[in-house]
Amino acid sequence: MIWEVGELDPKELVFHVQKRGILDHGAYYAQKTQLDSHGNRILWGWIPEKRPEAEFSAAGWAGCMALPRLLSIGAENDLEMRVAPIENSLRAKAFVLPQQHAGLSERTATLKAIHFDNVCGELAWKTKGATQRLRSGTAQEPGGRFMSSPKAL
Repeated sequence: MIWEVGELDPKELVFHVQKRGILDHGAYYAQKTQLDSHGNRILWGWIPEKRPEAEFSAAGWAGCMALPRLLSIGAENDLEMRVAPIENSLRAKAFVLPQQHAGLSERTATLKAIHFDNVCGELAWKTKGATQRLRSGTAQEPGGRFMSSPKAL
């Protein structure tokens, strides 16, 4: 998706481009913008599925909405984009894991106390030794605890 900054000639209805760039390198689909109640330009979009069809069919969900992004034009006429500040309201509470020297039972109790309501999704990342995957719920049964298990991507 390309962005452009410039001026519209209202008489000729011609847009004169002064600067352009790439908004996204292909991970965003069906982008739309709107003004919020404070006059901020908000960008919405869909992140398409990248897993094989068999995997997302079995999971019961595919792709997801991206977090809304706040767009603005910087001093050099560059597009500036950041996650909308309202997203901070999604954070229910923080938790801190006990230090490494803490006993295993204390660390385990802390991890067991983490709970996400009405969530279904998956998060995967690679470490030096293996690929880790967190999953929670399905489209039919959201919620529950995130489960972690090493599995090749």
